[in-house]
Amino acid sequence: MTDERSLFDFVLVVALTSEAGKYKATVAYQFPPPGSTQQQKNKKDIAAEVTQFCYPELEDTDSVELLLRSNGVNETFSFVLTDLDGSKRFGYCRRFLGKTPECYCLISFFPSFSVFSEILDIVEIRREDSKSSVYSFLKSVLAKNIPQPGETITIKTFSTKNTEPDVYRLTRCENDYEHLDYVTFDTLFRLLNVDDII
Repeated sequence: MTDERSLFDFVLVVALTSEAGKYKATVAYQFPPPGSTQQQKNKKDIAAEVTQFCYPELEDTDSVELLLRSNGVNETFSFVLTDLDGSKRFGYCRRFLGKTPECYCLISFFPSFSVFSEILDIVEIRREDSKSSVYSFLKSVLAKNIPQPGETITIKTFSTKNTEPDVYRLTRCENDYEHLDYVTFDTLFRLLNVDDII
């Protein structure tokens, strides 16, 4: 069971499937799996919404065909979901494109692009070994609480290559505005004049 102190609430793997010539985003895996409680039903509703963020180009067949030809290309992005009560959840995703695209999406109450980017980097490496290697790692991450600013947490999980466990260290940025480190303002400055920006 997760709560708002956990590093993330749940993870989805969203696959792109084809049915009768029409492409559709479907949840291939959810961890922890949805249960029967109201909280779990809410997560299932959120999962259905998240699939739209993972593949926004589904309405355009040409764009989907381009995705399928983009072998070896990965994309990292984030988004914010706001509930009716104003509470927020953050989605951190990495899309692996190619013949069988899939998108790993971590849903969290915790806003930290840098920490989740590090987690997705590890997912990408472990994904080359096996999906069970990824899931084992994510299960270990789920057991961790949100680090304090500047704090480093250590995650140990089984290794597919060694007898010793794999050890990963994730450090939370001390800057509350660290998400701005990943934003480029080049286009903004190129398209708007100084008076419009100020």
